[in-house]
Amino acid sequence: MIPGGLLKSAYAEDPDRFIAMCTSQWCDTLTRILGVEVTLSGMVPGDGVLVVSNHRSYIDIAVIGKYLHCSFLAKAELGRWPVLGWAATAARTVYVRRDSAESRKKSRETIRKKINAGISFVVFPEGTTSRTGLLPFKKGIFRTAAEADIAVVPVTVRYHNEDSSWVDDDTFIGHFVRTFGRKKLQVSVSFGPAFRGTDSEKLMHIVRDRIYKTLTQEEPGGPKAREITH
Repeated sequence: MIPGGLLKSAYAEDPDRFIAMCTSQWCDTLTRILGVEVTLSGMVPGDGVLVVSNHRSYIDIAVIGKYLHCSFLAKAELGRWPVLGWAATAARTVYVRRDSAESRKKSRETIRKKINAGISFVVFPEGTTSRTGLLPFKKGIFRTAAEADIAVVPVTVRYHNEDSSWVDDDTFIGHFVRTFGRKKLQVSVSFGPAFRGTDSEKLMHIVRDRIYKTLTQEEPGGPKAREITH
């Protein structure tokens, strides 16, 4: 889908939106090929929103992206990965160097412009993956949403087998083989309601609380899902 989309986008009236549509189709195809079974709850939002999700694995991209015409924010290192880096760049992922204030500012400006043009953006504000619970959120993207009056939609991703999370020093190849060596991978994706606000701090806490409460309800054992504060 992405290779064909790249060729056709050169002739599209709005190449960014066309690539966003192709990305959704590519994500849907990928989940089917890999045998990922996604259980969806909540209402999938329309175009032009900021989607904020907890982060478990690189697989999150496909299980969320299949429902949206969207692009993603990712750490700059992803662009250098074999295969995945090429696919992310083809899908017009916005890369950010988290150690650079200028890079963070530029990425937020790009996201705002694309959302205003009707392309949804998926962001993982924890900044890295975790097996359970929820890490603290990075604040920058919520400042952008508050200043530009952008709707923020919380999304919760839960893998029925916690070992499907890609964390710590696990290698990509090793994790991929173990995860997709099973007959099927079951994932739950829950879309929450859209939130807006002019207070970025308050907006961040509202969205984060929504994701945390959904995790608490859905993680195996319910209350075992814990908040991570360090």
